[in-house]
Amino acid sequence: MRVTDLFEGISDIVFHRTVFTNLIGILKTDQFELRPAFAKPIEQEYTKKKTDLYFMSTARTKNSKYISDSGTPVLTLDGRKLKQNYSGYGMDYYGPSWREIDRGQYEQEDRVFSQKPNIPRARNYILMIEIVMGYNAGRQADNIFKIYSMAKKSSIPIKFYDSKEDRNLGKNPLSEKAVRAELKRNLANLEKSRPYTPGKRPMHVGNAVPAIFLGLRFDPDQNIPADVKQRIDNFLRKWPTMDKENVRADFHNAVSDEKYRNLMTQIVAFMKKNNLRTLDDLGEFVYQKWIDA
Repeated sequence: MRVTDLFEGISDIVFHRTVFTNLIGILKTDQFELRPAFAKPIEQEYTKKKTDLYFMSTARTKNSKYISDSGTPVLTLDGRKLKQNYSGYGMDYYGPSWREIDRGQYEQEDRVFSQKPNIPRARNYILMIEIVMGYNAGRQADNIFKIYSMAKKSSIPIKFYDSKEDRNLGKNPLSEKAVRAELKRNLANLEKSRPYTPGKRPMHVGNAVPAIFLGLRFDPDQNIPADVKQRIDNFLRKWPTMDKENVRADFHNAVSDEKYRNLMTQIVAFMKKNNLRTLDDLGEFVYQKWIDA
């Protein structure tokens, strides 16, 4: 049996890790982009209220498995301010079976819930940004410099460390002079190196989102554009045998892509209005709407 209610509410101080590009987006837009709670059945198990449509994962301590092994930036957040506006609670997401094979470590998660896909005024909740230079310093030099500059401009404290161990313990932070010198060296090296062009790969994120949106937006008796009709027809042909995990992944990741966020907001509004709780319910609704026409 899983321990789903370790603590009531959001802890006074919580930690959130994110990748460098996402952190730049948070500081630039001054908001956190949340994940849809309805995208995966496992997420719905941990959602207490029907109104909790989106969530953000945080941890109660940097010793959390969620934080301690990660080399990505870590934000210290003011949980007291968060719980003034948002609901949340502690959970044991993976349960005892995961701890048995991972030396008994807990993820120690405090999940923050919202009715909306983002949390505005993010800078009001950020108490500190911590970055491990280590193996990130060279590859992420440009992003680290952007984050450093944006944090300074917003008066957000920022600390740098040589290792994850130092970051987790909060000891031996690098001096600002040393960080600036290292960033200057690495930025110069980046300018000398040949620009990296990532290989092309199939776009798997968000493919199902526009198809389902169009299926909701239009009706079968409408005179709709040919390209729209083709997208809907492709969805109808694939839905009965479609890998639903891929569809859930599309929706789970769509909030990270700006061009899909507006679609997601409209889809969620439709789900609330029509009492559709799961992504399977949503897909089946669209399928039946068009097949039965």
